Amino acid sequence: MEPLLRILPSKNTAGYMRLVLTRAKKMESLCQDVIPRPTAGAQDEVGKSIARPPVLQQLSTRMFYSKRKDIVEDDDVEDPDFVPPTHNLDIPGPNDMGPSAKRRREPQTPKQSVDEVMVAYKGKTAGNLRQYIKTKPDKWGFKLFSRASADGFIHDMVLYQGKTTLEAHGVPLTPEQQAMGATSQIVSVLASTMSSPSTTAIFADNFFTSLELVRYLRDQNCRYTGTARDNRIGKPPLKSIKEMEKKAVPRGTCDYIMSDDGILAVRWKDNRTVSLLSTVIRYCSETKTKEPVSCPAVIRTYNANKGGIDK
Repeated sequence: MEPLLRILPSKNTAGYMRLVLTRAKKMESLCQDVIPRPTAGAQDEVGKSIARPPVLQQLSTRMFYSKRKDIVEDDDVEDPDFVPPTHNLDIPGPNDMGPSAKRRREPQTPKQSVDEVMVAYKGKTAGNLRQYIKTKPDKWGFKLFSRASADGFIHDMVLYQGKTTLEAHGVPLTPEQQAMGATSQIVSVLASTMSSPSTTAIFADNFFTSLELVRYLRDQNCRYTGTARDNRIGKPPLKSIKEMEKKAVPRGTCDYIMSDDGILAVRWKDNRTVSLLSTVIRYCSETKTKEPVSCPAVIRTYNANKGGIDK
């Protein structure tokens, strides 16, 4: 087997070293061997009893960091059949036999939820892959867009990587999906790997919901329920948010309309804005008792099924 690298003296500067990569897709792959580690420093801590990766067999960790700026890829010996990915990860496609494909083949409940999931990480070596979301319990970490069953089992996910996020998923976008907004694309791609879309309903929050997404999933015979931002639902003839938030309008007031193509738009008041809770019981300060709040069936359904991804 042809070696992954050769260490040669630099032609220009004395003491520098040049790594010639032949089949490695990226330099970081050279720092992983028997036990993968996220950094060269962590890899150096593995110990003498375990095989050290090729780079650390030749260089100490301190020397590696000092020479890392001089590591270059040699185009002359590059594999002509290799097409480098534009994303940061090598993730199996939907037909591969990796962990992603196995999760997708697990039995799925008829009700699926989509949301952002944070994998806690506070290190400094992840670059722009490390994200911050103030509303999450783990505010710093890797952000995964995930689809889960009602029992909390995650069937599909994609790591946020900026513009190249969906390229790492393995499912190419159709022209119709490419015309969508970025967050709507994420739901449509995660929905494309469901085992039975025609018998499945998806639940997501207002970060993902848009009129174009609902119509796209409806055309795929997949049902959808989600909260939506006012600027993503078109202009349905509903009571305005300003009017609904008046004190004279009691809590539990709702307005709704059905479009000609079968899309239901609902505006519901609970406090000042729509709040989707796991219960519809509220405390009334006037009567000093708990009272049920009138709630449309679509809100109750959302309450019952949106929490799967958060389990």
